[in-house]
Amino acid sequence: MAVRLYAAVSGDILPAIQLGEYPMSKSVAVKVAAVAIIALAAAGCTTTQRSAGTGALIGAGTGAVIGGIASGGTGAAWGAGIGAVAGGAIGAAVAN
Repeated sequence: MAVRLYAAVSGDILPAIQLGEYPMSKSVAVKVAAVAIIALAAAGCTTTQRSAGTGALIGAGTGAVIGGIASGGTGAAWGAGIGAVAGGAIGAAVAN
């Protein structure tokens, strides 16, 4: 099984990843890399840190959706920021 990964400083970051007979698209490769980085980053966290991080992610996602529905792109950005801060605070408080 041949594994090929090409990375470049300029141009496409992940132009091709192929695992044997099954080529992987760039969007899937980026998603897999993002999940792996998040999992490794969260591995050394305490319960309070995990709760705050989870709350911030849920708050940011919910705020972005509500802000996007309410007023478009700028509202989505503000909603994500406010939701992340509020979610992180609530998650940290619930863990304690």
